[in-house]
Amino acid sequence: MKHYEVEIRDAKTREKLCFLDKKLPVGTTATLYFRDLGAQISWVTVFLTEYAGPLFIYLLFYFRVPFIYGRKYDFTSSRHTVVHLACMCHSF
Repeated sequence: MKHYEVEIRDAKTREKLCFLDKKLPVGTTATLYFRDLGAQISWVTVFLTEYAGPLFIYLLFYFRVPFIYGRKYDFTSSRHTVVHLACMCHSF
C-alpha cells in the first residue's frame, strides 16, 4: 500500500475543509467535494407524510367512494365486522 493524501473541499467556494493523510488503496490523490443542501425538512414531516399516504388510500376503499366502486355502492358500509376491525387496526 502506498501513502496518499485526501483533501476535502467545499463544492461552492473550493475552500479546503479537511485534510486526511492516510494510507489508502487508491491510485492518486482523492479530492472530495461536499455540497450544503440548505434547509431540510424535519424527520417528523417525513414520517407523517410517509404514513399519511397509505392511510388515506385505505380509507378511500373503506368508505367506498363513488369513483372507485361506482354509484351503486357509494358510501355504503360493509355488513362484516372484520372490515370495521381492520380499519380500526390500520388507522390506529
